[in-house]
Amino acid sequence: MARRGPQPSAAAAAGGTHPVVERLYPGASARSMRPGRQGLLWDPVAQMPAAARERMRERIIPVATAAFDGTTGDFWAQHWSDEQLDRLDVLHVAVDETGAPVGWVSGRRAGWGGRRVLYAASAGVAPDIQGGGVSAALWRRVVEEELRRAPLRPLFVVLRTGNPLVYDAWVTAAGDPRAVHPCPDVTVPARVQAIAQDAAAYLGQAGELDPRRLLITDAYRSTPGGLWRHRPRSRDERTNTWFDSTLRPTDAFVVVARFHPLTQLWRSLTSRGRPKR
Repeated sequence: MARRGPQPSAAAAAGGTHPVVERLYPGASARSMRPGRQGLLWDPVAQMPAAARERMRERIIPVATAAFDGTTGDFWAQHWSDEQLDRLDVLHVAVDETGAPVGWVSGRRAGWGGRRVLYAASAGVAPDIQGGGVSAALWRRVVEEELRRAPLRPLFVVLRTGNPLVYDAWVTAAGDPRAVHPCPDVTVPARVQAIAQDAAAYLGQAGELDPRRLLITDAYRSTPGGLWRHRPRSRDERTNTWFDSTLRPTDAFVVVARFHPLTQLWRSLTSRGRPKR
């Protein structure tokens, strides 16, 4: 009788994981994404096998360099080093049917300003599929699982960004512009300033933070021209104008978005009940 080749695990089969993907990136919790992609989640990242780390580095650095065209391969080699990966709690990567990465998000849990925080350390999507919802889908899984950890406690998602498109995406995700700071002509609450100050200290940029505006001067000083040759654009021209008039190419906002588990659950239930158009 002919010998059968390696078979995908029951968990992989149940989750729709392609056997090629499972073989390339062991140790990940996989979930199907559309169209034909897989979302690979490592939590905690400390348990990501060395072979998966090395293979991910080889394949994702060109994607990151293309997504952030003001950076270099050396910049991302440092970003994806074992030292930096070990600082993360969560890594969620989208791969195609061949196992090639097409996008990622990563995060770290913290207690900044005495609040429950998920620091959105980095995120990127291959240029040819940007705007297709890949980053939003990756973050959705991460944030939903984080909310389940403490269903009665608010979660503050914190990120450093100079990208107006990313800012508006988090406003949409939070479901309420009042839940996101900074915002033009709105005073930043003291509790949010405290979170931002701890975030800046973690980044080694406490001295460059203006807590009243949540603005870090020269946040991207390691890339003198900024992360992009041209700043990405939001669909909201008001956000574009605000970013362009406030931030230099190397500056960034510390964005703080508040999520309450029960509010997010209600939004999820009501959105499912709406008729499709």
